[in-house]
Amino acid sequence: GTRINKFEKNLYHLARFFIPIINTNMDQKDDFLDKVKEKKKKRNKQIINNNNKEVHALLHECTESEREAAINSILGALKVNPIEVLQLPINYQESDIKEQYKKLSLLVHPDRIKEDSALKESAAKAFAKLAEARRMISDPKYQNKLKVQILEAKRRIEARKSAARLEEEINGIRPAATTSASSLQSQVHNRSNLATTTTTTTTATTTT
Repeated sequence: GTRINKFEKNLYHLARFFIPIINTNMDQKDDFLDKVKEKKKKRNKQIINNNNKEVHALLHECTESEREAAINSILGALKVNPIEVLQLPINYQESDIKEQYKKLSLLVHPDRIKEDSALKESAAKAFAKLAEARRMISDPKYQNKLKVQILEAKRRIEARKSAARLEEEINGIRPAATTSASSLQSQVHNRSNLATTTTTTTTATTTT
């Protein structure tokens, strides 16, 4: 009984020593997580503010001529070619789509244009075409179709390059062949002249 009481007493003292430490560590962990969350919120807020600043700066810098150029570019593009409408490279990425759509929509959105501007109606058409291009290029069926078209275009380009190289090789062979033929003809002509000269000399010697 004495041993058990002594063990319980030691256990009690250990518990009194370690429990505050554990609680302190838990509190510190909670504080750390709260600080991480707060820092993340501040960072996200800063990113949003920076994006808003960029948008406002772009809107401020846009001139009437820049808006008109963007509108004419979109309206002049083929309706069935969203890559041309969105002004994307052939090897575009998903981020390129979002970036270009955001940039162009800010330029051509009819709400961004003065009511008395002559561009108002054209801007509405351009924005509708831009939105349709965004919808098309985000469609998985269109993306698969586009991949096939790109591969076919690359195949045709390679075929044209191969044909051009072959033509260059043929053109390089032809002069050489012409030179060889001319050289052969010249040799035959020289031998013919030599034979004639030899015959004439022999005849003259015999006559003498």
